[in-house]
Amino acid sequence: MKYLIEDNMSLCTEEDVERLLPSVSPKRREKALKYKHLQGKWSCLKTYEMLLQLLRYKKNETLEFIYNRHGKPQINGMTDFSISHCPAALAVAAADEEEQVGIDIESVRQYKDNLANYVLAGQEYLIVNQSEKPNISFTLLWTMKEAYLKYKGTGITSELPGTLDFIPLDTLNGLLSAISRNTTDDPITATTIAEDGAGKLTFFSIYNPIKNYIMTAVSGKKKQKL
Repeated sequence: MKYLIEDNMSLCTEEDVERLLPSVSPKRREKALKYKHLQGKWSCLKTYEMLLQLLRYKKNETLEFIYNRHGKPQINGMTDFSISHCPAALAVAAADEEEQVGIDIESVRQYKDNLANYVLAGQEYLIVNQSEKPNISFTLLWTMKEAYLKYKGTGITSELPGTLDFIPLDTLNGLLSAISRNTTDDPITATTIAEDGAGKLTFFSIYNPIKNYIMTAVSGKKKQKL
């Protein structure tokens, strides 16, 4: 798996939108122009450029996206990839051969107990509420769940609380503690290996305390076709 993060949001300008528009495919240009707000347009265009860079395509080459019925994309029917963005940053991941990926990036926001109660399984909820920084612990779990669902290609489902049931609670607790107890301004990374019943998965997470976001990318052996 390869990934890129762009967290210099000062690049989000009308001038950069104009620069990017000619370099994307007609479909991507049409999609970008449907956004009413500047950040939506720029994010749509910039992630396309990041994907070209990640895959070492030339800027004038066209990426053809194919989607499954839940919206999971592939490039030219072959390379699996995933895109996410939040107010603080953009993130793009592309799979290696015979892999599939999912990525999610979220700004760390104020902890809301009612949302946590809806999203988390019972033991996850207890772990988060006992955390020194529940807002960070919750955001990390959220990115892990969404990245995993993107990896599977099913999208957000009603089974969101049980999404990570295959990861032992001790493992989750250790991961949340390591991330939330970070006292430096340096980004902290963590890797979790787990088996979901269909194969081995790698969860790679980054917490950036200065930019205030958490990203999680999930990769594993390709096991489904679009």
